[in-house]
Amino acid sequence: LDALAPAYARWESVLETGGFAPVRAEWLAHAARIGERIVARTGTTTREGILRGIDPTGAMLLDTGAGVVAVPAADVFF
Repeated sequence: LDALAPAYARWESVLETGGFAPVRAEWLAHAARIGERIVARTGTTTREGILRGIDPTGAMLLDTGAGVVAVPAADVFF
């Protein structure tokens, strides 16, 4: 916790002062699996597709072949 608390405080401050855009940009700069096929599961739905990133609200962008779908929450499998 001692190691995580300062990082959390820093990103909380970034979020409060700059909104989600800088957090999103940093996440995209370091995200794994973008451009790769994943499976996203919720309690009732399973979607497969190519991970394209996250949108301005933080929802995962999944290219299903029939279009890009915003998935706000899911368990992700590789």
